[in-house]
This record gives sequence, structure tokens and C-alpha cells, in this order.
Amino acid sequence: MSEPHRPPEQAEAGRASGTIDPQLFRLLMACRWPLALVLSAWALAVAAIQILRQPIPIALPLDQPFPVRLAGPIQIEGIAQPVKLEHNKPLAVVGQVNVERTVAVKAADPLPVRSSEPLAVQGDVAVQEIKKPVDVAGIAKEIAVQVNNDEPLQVQGNVDVNQIGGRLNVTLNNAIKSLSPIPLP
Repeated sequence: MSEPHRPPEQAEAGRASGTIDPQLFRLLMACRWPLALVLSAWALAVAAIQILRQPIPIALPLDQPFPVRLAGPIQIEGIAQPVKLEHNKPLAVVGQVNVERTVAVKAADPLPVRSSEPLAVQGDVAVQEIKKPVDVAGIAKEIAVQVNNDEPLQVQGNVDVNQIGGRLNVTLNNAIKSLSPIPLP
């Protein structure tokens, strides 16, 4: 096999001196771009694997609170530590609140208080009016009751009286039924 443009002696001499066959050279030149793309994609893949093998460090400033904005209502099941709030206006709180320290409360209007447990009150309490019946479980000390303008004081239940220091007016409902020896309808 001799090359078409060279004499057979020169073709043999060219192969021996290290020159490449022109068809092989064309094939190598045609494959250089696809081969370069494959090699560069392989190099990028190896670099990406090396980079992504470790966690990506993200720096957050720890001296400032993390800005969070809530959209909509939230439900809190429990708080492990006390929460400190700083605000320039009073905050309305709905739910159960435990106060560990003594707090002085001054209000122009009456404060509604609801509790399932007894509340200890220290200081003077002025009651202007009682609109609903009050259940009293037990009284440790004597209570002085003063009624203005001789108004009747209605008491439901059992009352033991040891001494009366003044005049006592008693009104009986259905007095005839209570004095009759036979039951009346």
C-alpha cells in the first residue's frame, strides 16, 4: 500500500520517521471537539462532587435576632423558658398567664378576673355592687357586714348566729303555711 501522491520509497520513509497518515489525522481532528467536551464535562463533574461532598457554610449574624414575619394565627403548645417582651405600648394577652412576682395593679375601670383556683388578695378591696350570687366555701375570720339605709340583706343557705347586737327584722314568705298544723296547698 502506497500513498497516492508519494512514491513508495518516500511513503515507507515517512512512516518510519514518525509522520501520521493523513486519514488518521483527519479522524483525530474531527474528534477533538467532542473529546474536549467529554473531558471538560468529566472534570466539572469531579469538581462538583468534591465541592458538594462537604456542607456549604452559610454565615448568619448571631448578635442580632433572626428576622421572622408570621402570617396568620399561630398556636403555641408550650414554652420551655420565660419569654421577655419589650414594647412601648401595653400588649393584650388572651390565655393563661402566671405571674411569679408581686405586681401592683391600678385601674380606673373594674378588671374582669376569671380563675379556676383561689386568688390571694392583699390590701383593701372595695365592692360597690354584687350582680350575681357569690359562693363562699369557708370563712376563717369573722366578717363585719354593714348595710346602708336599712336595706334587707338576702342570704340563701344555712346561717348560724351566736349573738345579735341590734334590732332584727324578719320577713317570712308564706307565713300561714309555716304556722298551720296541717299541710296547705
